[in-house]
Amino acid sequence: MSSIEDFDRHDTEDDEFDDDNIRESAYPKKDPHRKYTFANPSVQGKSTSVFSSGMLYKILRENGEFFFFNDTLQYVMVVRVQCRLWGDEAIDEKVVQTQMGNGETELTLAIPPEATCFLMKTVRDLPRVWAKGVAPPKDFVAPSVKRNMHDIDVSINNVRSKLGQWSRAGDQKSLLKCCLHNGLRFTDLEFRPSANSLCRPGVDTATFSFLTWRRPVDYLMLTEVGQARLFRRDISSHLVRQGSLGDHTVIGGIAAVAMFPFHVRWMFRHPVSSAIGKREREVGAYRVTLCVGGWWTTLLLDDYFPASLKAPLFARCAVDPRRLWVSFLEKAYAKALGSYAALCAADALEVLTDFTGFPCRNLDVLWSEAANDPEAAKNLYKYIHSCARRQFLIMVYTPSFLKPSSAPLMDNSSCPSTHFVGSGEGVSFFLPGHVYFITETLYCEDLDLRLVRLKNPWTWSAAGRTHRPFGWKRSKWFEQPENSTTMGASSVIFQSKGEDGRGGGDGNALKQKELGTMWLEWSEAFRSFEGGGVCYTLWNWKEYRIRGRFCQCIPTVVLEVRVEQKAECILTISQESRLRRLGSARKFRYDAMLLFVSRHMAASNMESLACTSSGDIESPSDGFTYTAARDVSVRCIFEPEHSPYYVIPRVYHFSDREETPFVLSFLCETVIGGDDAQVHFRHLDPSCRVFQDMSSFTVNAELCRPVTATYQCRTPAGVSAYEGQCIRQQNWRGMRQMHSDDG
Repeated sequence: MSSIEDFDRHDTEDDEFDDDNIRESAYPKKDPHRKYTFANPSVQGKSTSVFSSGMLYKILRENGEFFFFNDTLQYVMVVRVQCRLWGDEAIDEKVVQTQMGNGETELTLAIPPEATCFLMKTVRDLPRVWAKGVAPPKDFVAPSVKRNMHDIDVSINNVRSKLGQWSRAGDQKSLLKCCLHNGLRFTDLEFRPSANSLCRPGVDTATFSFLTWRRPVDYLMLTEVGQARLFRRDISSHLVRQGSLGDHTVIGGIAAVAMFPFHVRWMFRHPVSSAIGKREREVGAYRVTLCVGGWWTTLLLDDYFPASLKAPLFARCAVDPRRLWVSFLEKAYAKALGSYAALCAADALEVLTDFTGFPCRNLDVLWSEAANDPEAAKNLYKYIHSCARRQFLIMVYTPSFLKPSSAPLMDNSSCPSTHFVGSGEGVSFFLPGHVYFITETLYCEDLDLRLVRLKNPWTWSAAGRTHRPFGWKRSKWFEQPENSTTMGASSVIFQSKGEDGRGGGDGNALKQKELGTMWLEWSEAFRSFEGGGVCYTLWNWKEYRIRGRFCQCIPTVVLEVRVEQKAECILTISQESRLRRLGSARKFRYDAMLLFVSRHMAASNMESLACTSSGDIESPSDGFTYTAARDVSVRCIFEPEHSPYYVIPRVYHFSDREETPFVLSFLCETVIGGDDAQVHFRHLDPSCRVFQDMSSFTVNAELCRPVTATYQCRTPAGVSAYEGQCIRQQNWRGMRQMHSDDG
């Protein structure tokens, strides 16, 4: 039985997420008790919406009084009405009256957020209303936000009052333990539901108005509160809906991992036991595991989201808000980066790595070369075809309407075009500035025909829009995703894969896999996109991560690799994401790093250069090319006749930091610690020739000493962290145990 199958079996038998006791019913489309989004008007009467999306309401009372209610948090609504006054009207003193040349008077009224303001009293109908929203003063806070912050403070103080002498302690574990013991709702003090979690002043470039934070019990219909679950069984890309936050790349990443439901469940598994996880979720505490800076980290979250009275304002499952996993993945990533605003600058490929733990290859250079070279275009398709057969995540993106010179993008030395600003405007076939995924390829040799199957995670984005003359295919694809699989490819026969990528699956799973996909001829697809990348989702490979740091450019740990059989592996060195420090006074830049892999030469009894990283995972170098990027990867092959190999992290010697932490990940198809492969942790003396950029060096007891390091091992059961001088063989189906969390 494979590791993925073992995980699915364990998860199904355990019912860790209470999917077996849900009520099979659709979420009601309308809540009869909640017409408004953020607050309720202070007067009653016949209410009609000025805008189709709500926001501003005109209220007519039986005595002829007209009121306007502003149902927003971030806009002052300016209302203008042009009418002829007859002298029997009663007009509020706050209304500005301007005489028009045609005998009419223009009435102008400004309605603050959540306010209900009187315009006039008349026996006649109110003429047409013009309205627009303008930004309030920067320090303005809506009344419901103030009440919301007060309620959150009261909830936190209630827990602290139970802590006694430790009432001011900020330790998350103590706080959670107190909540579990007393049946109180948990609040995350490290990522508190407050304005600083939305946007960090002086750090984030994006700004936010003050928003309300609510738990699911606050925005779900009363009859549906007890039915809230993480998943409610189904996990699908088409359950992912972007909210009002411009984090297109993060939403695309969530939709991408949703194509691997077993991994999404793995991300939410409790690090100790499912029973403890259920107890914690009862008090509003959830765990999400992400790869933060190359290290698997379990984040402890509360269930507060930026939300209205009806639903979360950001990422969510719009079809059924009782499903919480989409909002939690976005919130966990926001906590990992420091704020929700940081998500707007996230790199698309880095998001995939942080969600899956697997390295990515940027294809922008190959894409630009293929634009002018037909042979390069064929080679690019050949590579994509091989990746699709291995069930890798293949991401492509459309160009943004914003020109590079004017777009508010942030510098990324490794791949500047994979984080971008999306646009709501439509172009033929695809939305600009958005990511799509290639899920399958088909090559017909007789016809020399190359096809790709594209997955569209944005089918909801254009639903209900007016069709455009040349947008038939785009409109049909967006509004009727169930029919898109046959468009332009009705004669194509393909074989769909199962959930784990190895074939099979029932009819419903097949339908979900096909939903929102379409086949395109390769040249047409190539012209539609500006670039892309591949995430090496090698689910059945073994994964190990070792923590280290550079002290005055010398690594505290290097790897000594010995193999008895030929082994393929992918090595990656990672550093902290700069999004955590973006916009700070001292601009944060990535250190330039490389991975040096040596092999033993028996004839000379020396260690000689085998390969180094080059910035391209598939193109190892034989030189010293340092890459200033968050993650640097190289694929290499270890052979018994050249053991031992040494994997040596390097940092450019002009680095301005005395100490730089890093994580070295070791991804291979062979179990480490057994008879076939061993990895020992070593420390090389600074006098070793390898630190002088020499391609060969010697190793002896004085230059190379054993060292203790912390390392992780990922299994279907979870992630375990250990300390030792080597990687020991693990039980890949053992009990969950994880020590690397944030509380």
